[in-house]
Amino acid sequence: MANSGLRERISILRKIFGKSPAAQQHLHRRDALAHVLEDIMLPDRIVWAFLLPSDAQAHTRSLKTLQKHTGSGALTLRECANEIREDEKRFQEACTVRNPMHPIHEPLTVALLDLFVDLQSGVASQADIENGDAWISAANHFGLWQMRYLLEDALFAIREPDESALIHSVLETRSQGARELFQDLEAILRHHLNQEGHDTAAIESRAKNVYGVYLKRINKSQSINHVHDFFGIRIVVNTEEECFAVRDLIHRLWPPFEDRLKDYITHPKDNGYRSLHTTVSCLGKSRVEFQIRTREMDAIAKQGPANYALYKSQQKEQIASFASFAS
Repeated sequence: MANSGLRERISILRKIFGKSPAAQQHLHRRDALAHVLEDIMLPDRIVWAFLLPSDAQAHTRSLKTLQKHTGSGALTLRECANEIREDEKRFQEACTVRNPMHPIHEPLTVALLDLFVDLQSGVASQADIENGDAWISAANHFGLWQMRYLLEDALFAIREPDESALIHSVLETRSQGARELFQDLEAILRHHLNQEGHDTAAIESRAKNVYGVYLKRINKSQSINHVHDFFGIRIVVNTEEECFAVRDLIHRLWPPFEDRLKDYITHPKDNGYRSLHTTVSCLGKSRVEFQIRTREMDAIAKQGPANYALYKSQQKEQIASFASFAS
């Protein structure tokens, strides 16, 4: 959901719900986190359902006006998400589904977004916090990586506030050095990518999430001062063939750690995730992880396979509608 698009929708709903304090507070919490949620591209129906209060119909005098903007499906989806949050049986059903394309992905995505907002706003229930690992597991099984990382960090901040604050502080301190390293690596990569015909490749830096750094420290039994790979680089290309060609290019530039080579393109994860991963020793012997994937793989990784399929179908419907109007 694009930041501007999210706030535009919030503005529309503020007018529709008028002076309802509960609805306005609900929207305020989502508006406060728009900058965090801006990179999660989701189908319109899911975005609208996420923005709607749990009892949306009670807060508006004109259901027709509401549905004109949100579509009729958003209200039904909101009700289904409420059931997952409030009904233990429905929650357990959602958490045990292992098919990432199952229709329950829609209300589950809304429920996960709701949970994140509640955790960040300090209004999550004790049951939500206790069930946090099950929520994270569900996000993982549906390929909702961004939601998983957001929830991991939010729950970690609640469960281990001192450790979370320490790692966050270290990440902030080292961020300038990481930016400078990325700029140097980007310049080298861009030069060689262009030379080998990969001039349309996108190069992005990505910071490791706080909980991910914590796990790395625990797994290696190290202090935070001995953990060095706080950020990684993602390269997004057009074809699978390019993915492997770019990986080989990186290995010619810098020596890889053989135990960190992962081919999720040939062997995708159960939740549909596909990408090449490699960690190399580059400038100043810095350990940097690279993820290399196609644009479609990147979209699926960010949205989850089911949400991506729905997002694409909505785009096709819009294009068909525009074409029909133009003719």
